[in-house]
Amino acid sequence: MSSKLAVGLIAVAAALAPLTSTRAEVIDMASITCGELIAMKADEAGSILLWTHGYFGGLADDTKFDPNAFQEIAKAVGAYCATNKKVTLISAIKHVTN
Repeated sequence: MSSKLAVGLIAVAAALAPLTSTRAEVIDMASITCGELIAMKADEAGSILLWTHGYFGGLADDTKFDPNAFQEIAKAVGAYCATNKKVTLISAIKHVTN
């Protein structure tokens, strides 16, 4: 998987939304679906996307951030998720970035 994908997707969305989530429970990030992400408030979705950015960046051992690449990937994930609401967010990110 491309490290630009991970960096791009999460960093821009997280930068656009507050980093705190209104959810009080522990979230299993692997189980979040595209439909759930789309239904979230902007700040909550931003926190989720920030987490995924760090997750994929860590897997790639990449600490760089490219806001333009992130925005492109975020748009692609959003478009994919809009028509694939039952797919997990992690799978959607992998699909869009491969």
